[in-house]
Amino acid sequence: MKTRFFLAIAAVAIMAVSCSMNETEVINVPTSDAIALNPSTAVTRAYITKKTNLEANFGVFATSGTNPTGWYNDGQYSIDGTNHHYLNGSQWDFRNPVKWPKADETTKYPMNFYAFHPATTNSVMEVKPVTTPNYNVTLDVTVPQEVANQIDIVATKGSTNTKPATSSLTLTFKHILSKVNFSVTNTNTGQDDKAFVQAVGFVNINSKNTYDVKEEGWPNPATTVKNYNYYKTFTDGVTGTDILEPKEFIGSVAQNKEYFYDNNSNPTLDGANMMLLPQIPQTWINAPSDEKSKPANGDAYVRVMYRYELTGDPNYIGFRHAQDHPEWANSDYADKNPTYNGPLYVYAVFSYESTWGKGNGYLYNIPLPGVGGGRLFDENLYDDKGNPTDLKLPGGEEEKPIITTDEFIHLIPIVTDWADDDISNVAF
Repeated sequence: MKTRFFLAIAAVAIMAVSCSMNETEVINVPTSDAIALNPSTAVTRAYITKKTNLEANFGVFATSGTNPTGWYNDGQYSIDGTNHHYLNGSQWDFRNPVKWPKADETTKYPMNFYAFHPATTNSVMEVKPVTTPNYNVTLDVTVPQEVANQIDIVATKGSTNTKPATSSLTLTFKHILSKVNFSVTNTNTGQDDKAFVQAVGFVNINSKNTYDVKEEGWPNPATTVKNYNYYKTFTDGVTGTDILEPKEFIGSVAQNKEYFYDNNSNPTLDGANMMLLPQIPQTWINAPSDEKSKPANGDAYVRVMYRYELTGDPNYIGFRHAQDHPEWANSDYADKNPTYNGPLYVYAVFSYESTWGKGNGYLYNIPLPGVGGGRLFDENLYDDKGNPTDLKLPGGEEEKPIITTDEFIHLIPIVTDWADDDISNVAF
């Protein structure tokens, strides 16, 4: 058995930062009676909604007075969610321009605005205006499992008791989801020490909730659990039908490296971050290293499928070639897939700090192999399509760290098959 040392580790958030607000861009517009909303956005980096995304349109509802009886209408046009706001040349306008109440129409103030982007209902977000008991707008959000289909949603509210001098009211949009990503650190420094990560993601996190635009928050806990992983979209590409190309991390320089960035730190895929619901799910609490521990049904955890090569040992964790596994010839998998000689990966699990707030970004670093390698969720190894095999990790024990603290000598005997007999004549 390989000499392996263990120190309990978990995938922890190495960065949990609030979105930083861009400077508000002030657009000078002539004084008029038309309502203009100048949006600014609180922005983080990398494939998120920016102010330029709002230029085509954003959705708005508005009420007038302290006891509104309908969405605001100036006598000709309404602000009822269908009359979108957009950048008209250098000035922000409604598609159908809407006038402010006159100064002497004091009962029509305050004017309250509820704005959001994307501007309309879509596969992720359903816009739901509320009229009772109070006028409001809610957004029903269902986060899709495919990262490429996830979107960044921004929303805001604004209010004024008088018509602004320039007819323009500035709205500061805020991100309502949590931006989440992974990085991997190869903790060894040998040029031939390589981590190959086939897939990584969250298991059992919440995916559905309703956002209250007026209250600027998520008043109720999120519901409906789903798995989010980076099969296909989180790897370098697909080289064959359903074959997953692993991401490679070389140990010559130990550093954090986000999956969605190439060697030049350029984004390689739209939707470069997961956009997930703010939540505090029921998470798996890892046990001390000398005890068995495995997530219970419903526990949230981080799942990683990987293998690791050491200098001179391509099969340190997992196997470079399946047929190098000592039990290959006797396995059911070999009987069904006799020509397969691709890699075999371990299924490891990590606990993580799970409190996510709206508008915050979280980067979870996974050190590989680290000092523990994660806990072995399943003794079976997995092929390059993510399918389990009946081949097991030599010396691995389910629910135990992949790299153990065992200091005693263990010899694992393997009896090879007979080679063909060489026939020779006896001598007299």
